Amino acid sequence: MEPTKCKTSGLIYAFHLDKLQLTIMSKPQQNSVDIEKWLKLIRTDNVGPVTFAKLIKHFGSPGRALGASVSELAKVDGIGFKTAKQIAATRNKFDATAELELAGKLGVWIISFIRLC
Repeated sequence: MEPTKCKTSGLIYAFHLDKLQLTIMSKPQQNSVDIEKWLKLIRTDNVGPVTFAKLIKHFGSPGRALGASVSELAKVDGIGFKTAKQIAATRNKFDATAELELAGKLGVWIISFIRLC
């Protein structure tokens, strides 16, 4: 029997606790590559964890999902035309740069992940 294939994706906000002498990692790390696209997609209206995972599964990356047309978005399982229009209309509303600047000031880095199993 062939194993079931699954795809899990998400974001992790990690932090460096050096100031509290409870160091989780030896030094602050860099954000994941293309993290701005991950943040923009997950912060788009009507995109929660389930829809986010469906978009990643369908398009293969946040960048491709963000660049999709309304008709392409509507082809994703569970996303109708109305939701696709809302996603397309709000996908560039979130200021990922400001979020990353704030995270940097607070000693937080953001890690994206996709797990294939």
